[in-house]
Amino acid sequence: MTIIDTHAHLDFPEFAGDLDEVLKRAKENNIAFIITVGTNLKSSLRAVELAGKYPQVYASVGLHPHEADNITGNDWKEFTKLVSNDKVVAIGETGLDFHKKPDARVFDKAQEKAFIRQLILSIEHNKPLIIHDREAHSECLSILRRLIGSEIRGVAHCFSADKEVAREYLNLGMFISVAGPITYPNANQLRETVKDTIPVERLLLETDCPFLAPQSKRGERNEPAYLVYHLEELSKLYGLSTEDVARITSVNAKRLFGIESAHLWSDSSDAIAYAIRNSLYLNITNRCTSKCYFCVTRFSDYVKGHNLRLSKEPSLDEIISAIPEDVQTRYKEVVFCGYGEPTLRLDIIKEVSRYLKKKEMKVRLNTNGHANLIANRSVSPELKGLLDSVSVSVNALGPEEYQKTCQPQFGAKTFDKVLEFIKEVKMSVPYVEITTVLRPGIDVKQFQKFAQDFGVDFRARIYNEVG
Repeated sequence: MTIIDTHAHLDFPEFAGDLDEVLKRAKENNIAFIITVGTNLKSSLRAVELAGKYPQVYASVGLHPHEADNITGNDWKEFTKLVSNDKVVAIGETGLDFHKKPDARVFDKAQEKAFIRQLILSIEHNKPLIIHDREAHSECLSILRRLIGSEIRGVAHCFSADKEVAREYLNLGMFISVAGPITYPNANQLRETVKDTIPVERLLLETDCPFLAPQSKRGERNEPAYLVYHLEELSKLYGLSTEDVARITSVNAKRLFGIESAHLWSDSSDAIAYAIRNSLYLNITNRCTSKCYFCVTRFSDYVKGHNLRLSKEPSLDEIISAIPEDVQTRYKEVVFCGYGEPTLRLDIIKEVSRYLKKKEMKVRLNTNGHANLIANRSVSPELKGLLDSVSVSVNALGPEEYQKTCQPQFGAKTFDKVLEFIKEVKMSVPYVEITTVLRPGIDVKQFQKFAQDFGVDFRARIYNEVG
């Protein structure tokens, strides 16, 4: 498990006496990288110095809104020089903070000018922003909207606002990071916002240390090693394992900040077996017989932090080799899924399932229901005794709508053939369900009745959330 702390202040005096020990504890707790964030020119210079000294440390250079009155023209020149450093991965923290100066909305333009200047610096150098927004949500968002046409990337750091503000940042393409308050007993609104509004694929982890220690360390100096407490809380909110959250947020950080490391990242796109929660998924093909307009493959190579873009289809031996020897003790089930339609490799499914059944594993198939069309025969009898469950993705309730939504390669006859497959497979496999992606305009009750009429279960899948 590897974790990235995307916002720390290692240059602050609280770490002056024991930074080496702090970094050692971070490593012992799987914190692979830390971004130390500048708050003024002196702080940014020190951040760059630390990044040069420690391989696991990267830097962000910026001017905190509280420092906006103290910047000079020469300081801006120095900032511009720092941005070009190889280990500077972001601009910030920058933004607006009206907590101590509520009247700043009316008469203090220094914060706004400093914010916009750093936005421009971000655009010119193609580096993401770390945004500080405290009690200035509408003003921050207004400035970002004016400039978002320039493809600003970034993160709203130490997020503490409500769902509406979260949606605004997400709609602008921003990531959102949460710090120690996610663990506080009175932070129910924040937890609800994270759970209901912020996809884990858009989440980053941060400590904001030395501030905001998690609940179990309240009153102490915060440090990167304490991110493990955030993981525990977030895994509960998302219904994922701590390993899932760590992996996904680390991939998010890598993609936003461009952090690379040969020993950490395995971007060879041959993720054959990958774990989510307590299930092991098998990615056996990227080919598919549908072109659903909402399919994740149109937008990303990743599912829950796993790169599933195969460079070649794995052989039977490669698939079996990717399955852990102790699979039956580590996972509740093995699922044929991946980035394509598994039944395009029906013989592989059968052979791997025979291997798994010898280990007394439960086996599930996720499919679009095109198996009979692919094989040009009824395949359900061949699956008897090999599969424990089948999930059939049905995203339309009639031939015309199905053709428009899923664009199957087999044409207008496909919908009826999917229904035929559902009727047949329930005679051979103990458990069958129909699943539907909850896209805008979907009538869930119609799909529930559809499944009931077939005598199978129904499960709704969240739109834009895969895995």
